[in-house]
Amino acid sequence: MTQANNAFEQLVKHTGLPADNVRKELKRLILSAGYEPSNISVDDLRKVLSSYLQDTFVNTKAELNIS
Repeated sequence: MTQANNAFEQLVKHTGLPADNVRKELKRLILSAGYEPSNISVDDLRKVLSSYLQDTFVNTKAELNIS
């Protein structure tokens, strides 16, 4: 297992959430960001997750302001 793949799998493992669901969602996010899940670096994985969290916060804030 490569270090990049190890980081991906470690993240999946340590979320404490169902691994299949997390793996599927992370792969979707990684691919949509233009990376390959099998060789994404830790730094690029951080960028993908940071972008995901930022989008989630913005969308949640917008939903709360509408309600």
